[in-house]
Amino acid sequence: MWLQFQEVKDQAAKGERINKETGELSASGELSVSVEVKVEKVEGSCKNPQLAQVLREQLQELGIHTSPDQRTDHVPLEQREEHLVNVLPLYIQVCEDGGRLEGLNLKGLAALTADTVIYNIHTRLAERHAEGARCEVVRFFQRYDTKETNCEKRDNQGWLLLKSLLLLTADSSDILSCINPGLPAALVKCLYLLVCLPAQKENSASEETFQELLTKVLLQLCRQPVNVESLVETQELQCLIIGLTSLWDQTSVAWRHQASRVLKAVSAVATSNTVPNF
Repeated sequence: MWLQFQEVKDQAAKGERINKETGELSASGELSVSVEVKVEKVEGSCKNPQLAQVLREQLQELGIHTSPDQRTDHVPLEQREEHLVNVLPLYIQVCEDGGRLEGLNLKGLAALTADTVIYNIHTRLAERHAEGARCEVVRFFQRYDTKETNCEKRDNQGWLLLKSLLLLTADSSDILSCINPGLPAALVKCLYLLVCLPAQKENSASEETFQELLTKVLLQLCRQPVNVESLVETQELQCLIIGLTSLWDQTSVAWRHQASRVLKAVSAVATSNTVPNF
């Protein structure tokens, strides 16, 4: 069980809130970092025009057809995940090369990618104590050096999923609307562990490989009001807020900065609800 997680939950009776006008926490004056969502724009012509066609064929093999009506939800997620990990590097390459993505079912790709992230977070963290769960988050999301002889494509699975989500959610609100609304809470759970539990010194470089990536994905998800409305009702966000305010001296400085950016983004969205009192 996550002992630290439970301790934070117990302190929620203090009724911490986010000030939606200033973005500050009532128990902390350090939530002052402005949110800047900087998404890399792909420019120029595609270096290999055939890549987009290859991607289309790969998506169809994965069960993501040009028409969203052609669905293969009956295929277990675990089976589709293995193929997805092989498709994502191609999708990233097409985007970075400036390839044309018209006609591709990016909604289907985004939905499957989001579901895969949620599934992995829940299964990998289940039944783990807090420190073990934090280490598992780092192992999953870090980017491994592909030049190492023992590094396989699947080792970079979490990083590939995050990178693809960043590209998929960069501009289109239509794509954001088809993503599982449970994704922000799952990512915030990871953020809580990274912020409120001490990092192992040997993992500092590994965490830098996905720190900005994880933050930007959360910031882009927060552009969709429905995501924020769902998120503010969750235990995960409340634990992150209380952890930042009551465990301030114990939190990671680097990750605290990223969490502040996310909370500022949450507080800036006009929704019908606010962070609830406990």
